[in-house]
Amino acid sequence: MDKKEQFENWLEDTKFLSIKSCKNYSGAVIKISKDLIESGETLHSLYDITDHSELVKLSNIYWTPAMIKKDKEDWKSMYGIGFRHYMEFCESIHSEVKITAVKERAIYEVELSTNLNKPSIVSRGQYVRTQPEEKLVDDFCSWLAKKNIQHGRLRFGALENDIYMSDIGYLIEAKGDIKRSSIRMGLGQVVDYSDLAKQSNKIIQFKGLLLPEKPDESIIDLLKLVDIKTIWQEENNFICSENWVIS
Repeated sequence: MDKKEQFENWLEDTKFLSIKSCKNYSGAVIKISKDLIESGETLHSLYDITDHSELVKLSNIYWTPAMIKKDKEDWKSMYGIGFRHYMEFCESIHSEVKITAVKERAIYEVELSTNLNKPSIVSRGQYVRTQPEEKLVDDFCSWLAKKNIQHGRLRFGALENDIYMSDIGYLIEAKGDIKRSSIRMGLGQVVDYSDLAKQSNKIIQFKGLLLPEKPDESIIDLLKLVDIKTIWQEENNFICSENWVIS
């Protein structure tokens, strides 16, 4: 099994991505390698490099304005996220490769009091995050880190929520757009994860839905009806519809 296949298997097993998404990300690594080779930054594919300093150097180069401009908006989504995933993968399989640029959020395992496989339980299935959604979560977590706010995720068996701040019991789900269909899905996820957490005696004091921009007031009012705060991004800042809690 070559390294590309190993990477795809790792994505499927650890990130719970679809086979198509795994192949897209592994293909992104090939595209990034090609760009770096054409730019004269390396002679080798990223799949052939195991040296820590070389990977970090190429990572820093890839996020320079020149490379960003070359790939336009794609660097933010498929390529950028794919590169981050690949570096994390390298760290996991090579003890000598420690990629300090990748900072994983803490994962809080939750022992389920409900058997999700019972016929009487509605199947929750497996949700695959979109690229804009993952970028939004990364931006928000970086924003929290700058405020020295601890954050992680809750894992319920094979399911995993987007953001959980254990110190204040704040559970947040993210959506990559403000379409009503996405809002409805996000609302359902927040309610579902909150219910699972409470059944397992996890503290949930606040619930929020994270969006890339401010939605219509009717959406904010809808979420408020079910005690979910609306959070949205404005450039490098994040705004909350009410009682932000975070200072």
